[in-house]
Amino acid sequence: MWKKVVFFLILISLYINLNVEALNICYEDGQYDKIIKIIAPYIENEDNIISRGDCVATIMKLIGVDADTALEYADSDYYMPVFLDIGYDIMSGYIIIAKYCDVAAGVDFYRDGVNNFMPDREVTVKEALTFMLRCLTDPQTLTWERIMEDSIKFGLLKEEELELYVADGELQSKQFYTLLCRMLDKNRYLYWPIEEMPRGNEKSMQIDQTNSVKYMNFFLEKTDNKK
Repeated sequence: MWKKVVFFLILISLYINLNVEALNICYEDGQYDKIIKIIAPYIENEDNIISRGDCVATIMKLIGVDADTALEYADSDYYMPVFLDIGYDIMSGYIIIAKYCDVAAGVDFYRDGVNNFMPDREVTVKEALTFMLRCLTDPQTLTWERIMEDSIKFGLLKEEELELYVADGELQSKQFYTLLCRMLDKNRYLYWPIEEMPRGNEKSMQIDQTNSVKYMNFFLEKTDNKK
């Protein structure tokens, strides 16, 4: 009983403190309870900072990569060279898949042509937006210099929010929640298909050329199919 009370109080707190517009997107039609299971660990308080690994893993979950699939890919030896600083845990699986479908890229330390991902480092606002935009459009059309402008173009940010979302600043938990909710409200481009894909099919990430469904609806369909 007490667990239900605590959970209810948490939901009330989230409703009061989080961006109301973003919350409404996720809350419609009873969808919030499913999405919150993924997002909740990162919105405990407004000073909670998101790591690069958590950021990519969460985005990959929302475009259809489930935990079982991530574990299948969680083998840095099999997929080397990918990044120098990832291992065999589930987060590494998400990062490996993200690397192969051009969502994730490394940072500036190179050795033998391979760089680090730095999964434990705090993700910046600009990096998080880049990961999301690479799911919404062809990564080849994006440039690092125009990420903030493209984020406004694709509806992840509003122009008047640029003072709050500092490009090189650390992404806070409530900001992350807001961006994820906005991404879920966009039409699907990059996605992992509902059908099971065995390890070795690194290029099986799909492109929805007609943007036929919103990410929210796709995510809920995939979740329901797993029951």
